[in-house]
Amino acid sequence: MLDKRELSMYYMYTCFFTGLVLLAFSVNLIMTNSPCKYQCKLETIQGKEICIACGRAIQDIRQWNVYSEEQKYISNVLSEYRLKKLAKI
Repeated sequence: MLDKRELSMYYMYTCFFTGLVLLAFSVNLIMTNSPCKYQCKLETIQGKEICIACGRAIQDIRQWNVYSEEQKYISNVLSEYRLKKLAKI
């Protein structure tokens, strides 16, 4: 368990990092690449169609070209999370 000092430091660093990411997006410093592995295999997992090669949901794959950089970043974070969950199954 974190004490109050550690918790406040964690919060400060989290806010600082989040601010840097948002600033980088606002001045277009981050270009988000597609996680596509060109080995698409869609499976229905918990009611969603997910590519088990890259971890993206079908709507992320279809909308990738019209997503903003922020949406692409969020999609990539979620796809990494899904792949980690799939690896545990």
